[in-house]
Amino acid sequence: MDLLRWILLGVGILIVIGVYVWSHRRAQADEDQFVRTEPGVGHDDDSNDPLFAPTPRATFIPPLTTSGGEPDLQAVHRELSSLQDLLKHEAHDTSSASLPRYSVEDESVPALLRSSAGNPVAAPPEEKLVVLYLVAHPNQVFTASLIDESLRDLDLEYGDMHIYHRYPDEPDNTVPIFGVANLVEPGTLEPETLAETGTPGLTLFLQLPGPLRPVQAFDLFVTTAQKLATHLDGELRDKNRNVLSRQLLEHLRDDVQQYERRLRLPHHA
Repeated sequence: MDLLRWILLGVGILIVIGVYVWSHRRAQADEDQFVRTEPGVGHDDDSNDPLFAPTPRATFIPPLTTSGGEPDLQAVHRELSSLQDLLKHEAHDTSSASLPRYSVEDESVPALLRSSAGNPVAAPPEEKLVVLYLVAHPNQVFTASLIDESLRDLDLEYGDMHIYHRYPDEPDNTVPIFGVANLVEPGTLEPETLAETGTPGLTLFLQLPGPLRPVQAFDLFVTTAQKLATHLDGELRDKNRNVLSRQLLEHLRDDVQQYERRLRLPHHA
């Protein structure tokens, strides 16, 4: 009986270690998405940069033995059950046919926006995502009250997924043009939580196609981002962390124009 207990204990430990290693590698891959592409851009000290600030992770592997050193079969059983639930959840996520209102798969936006929450929409033939960051100066944060006041002045509404949305002027059109989320995971901008800590930055994202023509939506998106940067006294950057210059804006707009032309081709009809 003791031999069987130790065998089960060994299997449980191997499973937990396997899950931990898989999670660690996946988290490391997510962190590698941000790559500094241009030397000398922004601040040299990345420790003060909210786009590169390390996110604390607490890794806890529950003990699988009792206080007396005996194998805890109930703990092993709980870990096996947790692993089965995890695998079922992963399979459900990958097989889900519905898409959220913001069908965002880009790793540069908060995880909240890549979840299955929101209203399902049909997947278009081709999608394009434009992401900008608005970051505070080193050792400073944007306060909840200033964020809310500035975004509402720019016609954004707080709502679904606890973030802000810009809707078309037509009252019956409920599909957002673009959204603004927290730079800090999971991306929510809940006023009560934000009032205590503030945030070092915001993520602005425009998903195309949307309720407006792509170029029209892009121009509104950029104009709003620039006004918001003025209101909050922050710095705009692109998804690769480069300071948003006029040249970068022209490049982004050219990409959107080419995208709009592709949408007009016969095979996109």
